[in-house]
Amino acid sequence: DEFQVENDNQRDQELLEKLTELGIVQSASGTLLYTVMTTSILNENEGNETKEANVSAINSVLEKYFKVLSFYINGKITSILISSKRGYDKYLHIVVEEIYEKVKRIMGKSSLIGVGRLENGLSNLHKAYVDSIKAIGYATQKKKGIYFIADMEQYKNSAELISEKALE
Repeated sequence: DEFQVENDNQRDQELLEKLTELGIVQSASGTLLYTVMTTSILNENEGNETKEANVSAINSVLEKYFKVLSFYINGKITSILISSKRGYDKYLHIVVEEIYEKVKRIMGKSSLIGVGRLENGLSNLHKAYVDSIKAIGYATQKKKGIYFIADMEQYKNSAELISEKALE
């Protein structure tokens, strides 16, 4: 409803101002998009061996391409990526592949990486996080390293869902 949208916009603006204040983003203007990437580092038996100390290694790659905030939670590294649409289009697949290859080459380990959909506002960041967890779930099931949720599940906005229901 209208109140919820206004509330989300106000909250997004407040969060963006806080990120600017913290130096995570340079200015509170412009169109920024957000997504979440979740990374697990595996041992030779495919068990999770992700450590909090691995956050800086992941960040060292991500920070070359995006504004990023990464942390260790629930045995995984969760990274919030902030960029323009153009930045994501140009660098997202490159950076994910680079992380996968560096973990393999430098650490001698394999990894699972899940990437959520791009979201317009910070208030939608939870959706990107859930998507990244789903994507890493696909990677775990398929024993394959990198999954973008947008490649696995077709996004359907409410207009598309209404059109499908009308056709039934």
